Amino acid sequence: MIQPAPLPYPYDSLEPWMSEATLRFHHDGHYLRYVQRTNERTQGRFTTPSEAYFHALEIGDVGLRHQAAQAWAHERFFEGMAPPLRRGSPSPALGRALLDFADFPEALCNAAQSVFGSGWVHVVLAPLGDGPTLRIETTHGGSLPRHPAVMTPHVSEHAYYLDYPDDRPRFCQVWLRQLVDWDVASRRYVEGQRRATAVRS
Repeated sequence: MIQPAPLPYPYDSLEPWMSEATLRFHHDGHYLRYVQRTNERTQGRFTTPSEAYFHALEIGDVGLRHQAAQAWAHERFFEGMAPPLRRGSPSPALGRALLDFADFPEALCNAAQSVFGSGWVHVVLAPLGDGPTLRIETTHGGSLPRHPAVMTPHVSEHAYYLDYPDDRPRFCQVWLRQLVDWDVASRRYVEGQRRATAVRS
């Protein structure tokens, strides 16, 4: 059975950038329901949302795929944020990759604004030339990114509407400047590089 991941910081620790009310509504409401529905649809056969997701692909269960993908993405979203004193800074490797990504903040928030309705933006490591390169993918509903995700901001209204009513661009800017856990992003970057190297070899 998939065990819901607890929030890795106190509910009020992201204020003033993300309110306690938003985190309780988002984590304890939306995320926990996705986990519960994934477990119900699989009779608790799997221990991670990704296992359930790939099982759903194999059997063509669109409903299960949606629930499992949302559970996976929400876990990555919550894990990828931190209170101010715990955010760290990008590792040298990730920092160089971000500098090589022309106009990264603008590109990220433009992608966020382009998502119609509910969805996600993923900063991924995609194969290009001599090695994996940071790129941006967007997903909706029951889809996961095609490549390893380094950062996964959520751009559905319930992720930000209480704090930034009808202002997704502002939320995207605040998320990137004030909420990203750079230690987590740097770790995911290394993991993504390792996976890409293994595939190429």
